Amino acid sequence: MSENILVGLAALGIPLLAAAYLMLRRHAAVFRMVVAMILLGLGYLTATGAISDIGATLTGQPTVPAVVETTSPVPAPPAVTPEPAPSPAVAPPDPAATVPDEPPPAPEDAAPAGAPIDSPAEAPASGEETQPTEPAPAPVTP
Repeated sequence: MSENILVGLAALGIPLLAAAYLMLRRHAAVFRMVVAMILLGLGYLTATGAISDIGATLTGQPTVPAVVETTSPVPAPPAVTPEPAPSPAVAPPDPAATVPDEPPPAPEDAAPAGAPIDSPAEAPASGEETQPTEPAPAPVTP
């Protein structure tokens, strides 16, 4: 094993095992389960390479990220596509032909200009009153 792995295992394992022993020494079954979980976690960190990164950081060595080299063929140069020519049938709009002071027409289903945005579609007439609805009864807890 490398020095970084041993330093990382010691840096994480010893404090975790000491804390587990101090807190759970009277409960042997729970202590054994916690030790098994600590060993499982340290094994996972070792398998992923995190323990060696932790050890390298603690010893002051620079960590180098793993480089995955792939063997791929040299990509072909991109194909040059010609730009489509503008169609002569559609002419761009003439800016002088539009009237800037005239607002665009409103859609048919839009609300009137003075109506609030969140008002219902069918508001009661000004003389009519709506009946208040009663709130739902509160749930009864035994």
